[in-house]
Amino acid sequence: MEKIFPENIFTERINPDKVYYETRNFINSVLPFSLHIDIMVNTSHHYVHKHREIEILSGISGSGQVISDLKPISVTANEIVVINPNKVHYIVSDNIFQYYCLIIDSDFLEANGIDPESIYFKEHIVDSGLPAMLERLNAEWNREDEYRNMMLKSCVIGIIVELCRNYQINETMIEREGKTLQKIKHSINYIKNNFRSELTLDDVAGEAGLSKYHYCREFKKATDLTPVEFINRTRCEFAKTLLEAKKYSVTEIGEMSGFSTSAHFSKTFRSFFGAYPSDYMKKYDSKGQAR
Repeated sequence: MEKIFPENIFTERINPDKVYYETRNFINSVLPFSLHIDIMVNTSHHYVHKHREIEILSGISGSGQVISDLKPISVTANEIVVINPNKVHYIVSDNIFQYYCLIIDSDFLEANGIDPESIYFKEHIVDSGLPAMLERLNAEWNREDEYRNMMLKSCVIGIIVELCRNYQINETMIEREGKTLQKIKHSINYIKNNFRSELTLDDVAGEAGLSKYHYCREFKKATDLTPVEFINRTRCEFAKTLLEAKKYSVTEIGEMSGFSTSAHFSKTFRSFFGAYPSDYMKKYDSKGQAR
């Protein structure tokens, strides 16, 4: 297999039995998307992965199959496949298949008035207009002048608008909210299993497969806490049991609970339970019984 991966994607050595979650650090905020050409050469080797960004594939030559959530989609030159966010997918071909791959940052879409969590596109599209738009984007990508970045953004927005106008599939509000809630529940389990490690908003939002803005809004709606408050609350609940056991010092307990400093631990613990950790510990005897 010859596969050209964009330089701004972190990939591991490929294990065909594993689903890889790709996280992306786009070049800069001016160009929050990537465009590259991939080539599959007579291969059934699977790089099975998913990501929260919308991915658009446009056939250039040859043919192949995109497998998206176990559904095979045959694609040839001048055909489009849209991979919606968090779809587990990979590509195979029994000949030489060359195609454009456009991946668009979800935050960029939100900044331009498009909520990527509320739209869902038809997966296989035969429309000569869209491949032509990808060709135009590629031509602009290879230009070097003062208007390049402005035109690139215009091209990408144009592609998304075309999809929104003509190839959007409607889901009921109940279906949409149900899927989002499942993502929030998944991230809560992730927090509970990893709260003792350093966690960032990018980590938990990425695990849910949602943009940070959308994740924070939906998390607050579901739990009445912000993600950061929930992480700190989980850490403090764990710390409380250790304080009651009186087997470790306050400093050790703070570190074991995932806090980076004792001061942060003390301040956060007091905000939830109305007492500093050291004072709370004094309420319990050496056997962990309340006095």
